Amino acid sequence: MILSAEDFQAEQQYHDNKRRMHNRCLHGCRVACGLEVDLHKNTVYIEPGMALDCHGNEIVVSGPAEISLPSRKSRFFLTIAYSETATRPGPGFSCDHDSEKLEFSRIQESFKLGWTARDPLADHNCQKGAWVTCGRSHPIAIAKFVFRRRTLRLSRSFEAQISRGRQFG
Repeated sequence: MILSAEDFQAEQQYHDNKRRMHNRCLHGCRVACGLEVDLHKNTVYIEPGMALDCHGNEIVVSGPAEISLPSRKSRFFLTIAYSETATRPGPGFSCDHDSEKLEFSRIQESFKLGWTARDPLADHNCQKGAWVTCGRSHPIAIAKFVFRRRTLRLSRSFEAQISRGRQFG
């Protein structure tokens, strides 16, 4: 028996799905560690850390990151989302010799930072310190910004909630 590329992909997919299921069922959707946020002038700085999205993807920030503030003058949330990019392109196999098929041999995992007016987890339930997941891959909020006395501030109460799985008492 000769193993094909599809066999290796199926094996990897199986283990990825098991790990995601483990993350969803046992840990929920949350900041696992790090990802502290600091505001300085018009830039938000994010420390390294890790979060889990509702699909069970591990969102890893391996070094400091930054993002510019949006121009909104109301409350808003800083979000982080899992991202994948196909890399290492090379010639693919094709029975049609006239066409040039390009295939990618690696996946680069990364993250995307963004802004939203509403917490993406607002409709989710929190149980035992972790958000019950919906099973979809979507951004999660890692910080909340509010205007108080005409000054933009980082909501420290929101930050404390996400660091412990948003337990509300």
